[in-house]
Amino acid sequence: MAFLLKLDWIFLVLLSVLTRLLPFLIYGQNPLGYDTGFYRHYIIQSFTSIPNHATAGLTANATVPRIILDTLRALGLPTDLILYGTLIIAFTGSVLALRFIIKKFYGKEAGFISGLLFIFSGVQQTGYWFFLLKNYIALTFLFLFLYQLKRFLDQPNLLEKFKPFSFSIKELFLLFFPAALVFLSHKTTSVILIVSLFFALAIFLLQKFWHKLNPFTAITSSIIIIAALIKITLWQNLHPQPPAIFLEWPQFLSLTAPILLILLLNLKNLKYKIAENPLFPLFLTGNLFTLLEWTFYQRIFLFLDLTLIAFAAEGFSLIKNNYTQNSYNKKITTIVVLALFTGYYLGNFYLTVKKYSPIITKEEITEIKNLDNIAEKNSTILTVSDYTPWIHGFSHRQVMSPGLLEYNYNLADWQKFWFEMNQTEKINFLKVFPKPLYFFTIPYSNDNFIDATCVKEKTKYLRSFECSD
Repeated sequence: MAFLLKLDWIFLVLLSVLTRLLPFLIYGQNPLGYDTGFYRHYIIQSFTSIPNHATAGLTANATVPRIILDTLRALGLPTDLILYGTLIIAFTGSVLALRFIIKKFYGKEAGFISGLLFIFSGVQQTGYWFFLLKNYIALTFLFLFLYQLKRFLDQPNLLEKFKPFSFSIKELFLLFFPAALVFLSHKTTSVILIVSLFFALAIFLLQKFWHKLNPFTAITSSIIIIAALIKITLWQNLHPQPPAIFLEWPQFLSLTAPILLILLLNLKNLKYKIAENPLFPLFLTGNLFTLLEWTFYQRIFLFLDLTLIAFAAEGFSLIKNNYTQNSYNKKITTIVVLALFTGYYLGNFYLTVKKYSPIITKEEITEIKNLDNIAEKNSTILTVSDYTPWIHGFSHRQVMSPGLLEYNYNLADWQKFWFEMNQTEKINFLKVFPKPLYFFTIPYSNDNFIDATCVKEKTKYLRSFECSD
């Protein structure tokens, strides 16, 4: 352990990279999930500037990720190396950022443990498979902001310093520069930063003026009570939230069960330390979003998981420090608990890697790659949601995917197209769209579009709409 701690960051980098390569070793090329195609589309579009034109998935507010991808493209690197290499580096950067914060506040051992828990987290592996590149880029900057914010608020006599020009340029730069990078990277993380800032100020004021109140107990309890009161009202009816494909509460609790166990076993000793943790405001924000099921709350579990990991790292340090002082029976119990934790946690990680396999086959990828050779440059490809990111990412053709990509259509009319119209009505409906028009879908569901003689087969998956007036 002592040897590992001397080179802990190098070990964490190597371990992070190697474990992120597991899906490639198991499934081969293109093993990752849904958002992969959208990022790939950004990389293969016409290169005119840095940052390049905003696209679906990489909109104008994702300036930093776009600059990173464009800079690597300008160096002439292969598309897949840019695509997957950037994600692995962003993930590993977040690991090191968490390790840095925990090390600074709780020591090298706790920092190392937090890195290990991050790398083998089933929740984080899910985020990696979903290709949440913007999240991980912004997450690194968010960690740095929360670290600097904690240092800033912990200054002695801080309230007395609040007068014009009382803070140095260096202090303000270290605080606001990471925040600016978050705002230039990912919209959701920016909202999380703002809410976390409010919680950090609330914690500061509680500790300043109500010394007897423990912020962990006071604020966490308040959030749970408020969330429960709101949830039993008409919240969902008054504020319907759009879904985000990721984890729900049952999956999240299952993947984090070992971490929660460690926290419960050490809660008596940890509750005061947790309140001092730089990530405590993020923990409160994560609970607020997920308990109230705010917009895209499913992906907020990514942040909540890391706060639990940060707290548990200190819990493991307490277990280790108390081990030598324990009786023989307690030592055996500790060993058994840690063995069960390790088995469950690593098992969750492995099962997550196996669970999230490629969503399309090699044959389908080959068909999609061939679209540019078959469909005219000005053609439009109408497809289903499962194929949309990949056609978007491997071809240079306009993709029409009702309900997913923005296009000139009425979604209610498309619902009638799928479920109510007969063949003649479908033909008349599609005649108004730009030509040439193609359908790309799995062979046995061609009739989902149109099963008519004016629809010509081009390949096993591709049909051409040639219905005239």
